[in-house]
Amino acid sequence: MTHDIPLWIEITASILIILSGIITLIGNIGLVNLLYFRKRIHAPTLGNSLGLWFLMVASMLISYVLGDRRFFHEMLVVIFIFMTSPISWTLLMRSYVLTQARQDTEDL
Repeated sequence: MTHDIPLWIEITASILIILSGIITLIGNIGLVNLLYFRKRIHAPTLGNSLGLWFLMVASMLISYVLGDRRFFHEMLVVIFIFMTSPISWTLLMRSYVLTQARQDTEDL
């Protein structure tokens, strides 16, 4: 079964998917290249969040055009990622702060 998707929607979705990959890649390169942990923690979080938004919009656009109109699963994935990403970021920062505090007290 073939679906007729207008060319402008295919191009828009393709651009959004490519942007999603590029932004996520830039965020993960920042993870490798940044020197300090506090700077390193922000790059993948922001890159993955923005990359996920672009990917979700492309998926919703294609689903809408195909008449699927089921955005529920895309929204669940986005909600799950956006809820867990700040939580993991907070846990990593707390462990870093506690480790630094422990090292400072051991140096005394």
